[in-house]
Formats: sequence, structure tokens, C-alpha cells
Amino acid sequence: MDGEWWIVAIVIGYLAFTGWMIQIVVSFSHRRTRLRSEERLRILERFGTGEELATFLNSVAGEKLLSGQPAYPVRTIAWTTALGIVLLFLGGAFLLLSDTFLRQLVVPGMILAMTGGGVLVSAAVSTLLYRRAGLLPRQESEL
Repeated sequence: MDGEWWIVAIVIGYLAFTGWMIQIVVSFSHRRTRLRSEERLRILERFGTGEELATFLNSVAGEKLLSGQPAYPVRTIAWTTALGIVLLFLGGAFLLLSDTFLRQLVVPGMILAMTGGGVLVSAAVSTLLYRRAGLLPRQESEL
């Protein structure tokens, strides 16, 4: 056990890094939600009467403000696709290295590759759902 202390250090480091990444994602999400709600509140405070507010909320811009739909679905899909590709290739690199150098890289390589594939499938499903909801234009085939 004396010679294998580095395995424990790697596992602890991995868990600490994963926890840190989760904390970053959660704090970013909370910050974005808080900023969005503050922005909406500032916009709604600009109206002097209830009638002006009701007119605005019944307009297309008011519905868009309160709908909670993503403003840029193409950007979201592009980011998700890029993340999936990076994870897939990183997992593939780990698997290639495991064949030549370290057998211990098989498990992380499989996890990264499968996660990347899952994220790519998620991006494809999101694209289909956005198109069905009318948030993305349908592509016409050029035949």
C-alpha cells in the first residue's frame, strides 16, 4: 500500500476537480437566472400604468419576454455539439493511449467517449424538438 499512495491522490484530485466543476456550473446557472429576473424586473418597472403593462404583455415582445424560451437556440445547439465532439475525441485519445501506454486510461476513455456520444445525441434531439416547436427554421432540401 505504501507504493500506491499516488492512486489515492489521483482519485481525491479527480473528485475535487469534479466537485469544483459542478460548483462552477451551478453558480453560473444561478447567476444567469438572477440576472435574467433582474432584467425582466427593470423592464416591467418602466411601465407607468397597469394598462401599459397589459398592452406590452399581450404583444409579441411581451410574450417573448415572459415565455422563458431560449433566445438563441442555434447557439445552444452549436455549443452542445462542440462539447460533444470535444468529449468524444478526448475519450478516443484516452483509449488510444491506453492501448500503447497505460491500461488505466481505458475506463476514463470510455466514460468520456460515451458522455460525448450522449451529448451529441442530446444535441440532435434538441434540434428536432426546436424545429417541431417552430424555434428553428426547417431546412429545405436542394434537389
